Amino acid sequence: MRRWRGRVALVTGASKGIGVAIARTLLSHGLHVVGCARDPAPIRALAEELQQEPQQDSRADTRGGNSAPGSLTALQCDLTQPAEIEAMFATIEQQLGGVDVCVNNAGFLPGPDNSLLGGDFATWQQTVHTNLLGTALCSQLFVRGLRARGAPEGHLINICSLTGHLVWPYAYLHFYTTTKQAVTALTEGLRQELLAVNAGGSSRIRVGQISPGLVDTGMVGRAQAADGNAASPGPEEVTRAWPPADLVGITPQDVADAVVYMMSTPPNVQVHDILLRPTDEQD
Repeated sequence: MRRWRGRVALVTGASKGIGVAIARTLLSHGLHVVGCARDPAPIRALAEELQQEPQQDSRADTRGGNSAPGSLTALQCDLTQPAEIEAMFATIEQQLGGVDVCVNNAGFLPGPDNSLLGGDFATWQQTVHTNLLGTALCSQLFVRGLRARGAPEGHLINICSLTGHLVWPYAYLHFYTTTKQAVTALTEGLRQELLAVNAGGSSRIRVGQISPGLVDTGMVGRAQAADGNAASPGPEEVTRAWPPADLVGITPQDVADAVVYMMSTPPNVQVHDILLRPTDEQD
């Protein structure tokens, strides 16, 4: 990770949960992190909190000396709005020189009333714009910026989901699953297109995704609490509540550590997908 010190990392959806853990962890390794969210106030609060903490972090790679302290910048960005995404990348280029690591973490999980047979179009549209189209546009602008300034190395990481690889029998997850399986296809498509980019220049741009199962975050907790009262159509096995109350999920820090592992591999190694699931998860 030492080669990433002083470089700029963009983390979308950095105001809570996995995004906060990723931002904190990259900061501990000396990166300048830009966190974005529709409401950036929690990110600003985190930046102020971190200023009061010691610069040394036990997770940092400190071989050969103390880790260089990173910095955290908060930006407002609604990933369903292309103009706001473009403005965000322009601001980062003007203020920090551009993005070297892009972590597409922001995601939207519909509530229990949004099964395929009972959902509403507006919510589906928000899910697609956040989970897929926002990720695709951030990826495009990230690679475009790297190539324009001739950066020697860049890393694109999509936070996907185990639902990007399977279809769980829970109605409220089905449309979310549709978008996450599209993200899996997007990641592979980016890998294929980057082969030509890397072959034609001096840059080495890698792409991969991390696919966690149940993560103990507020997003999943709210869905679980509401799902018990859902009246979704279909057989009982499709509408049962998830996750089970006794299932211990993985933590946001577990996902952040996977991001670090992916970034820390040498430039000739591309970790394409990391699947993370709770040890006792049965589905």
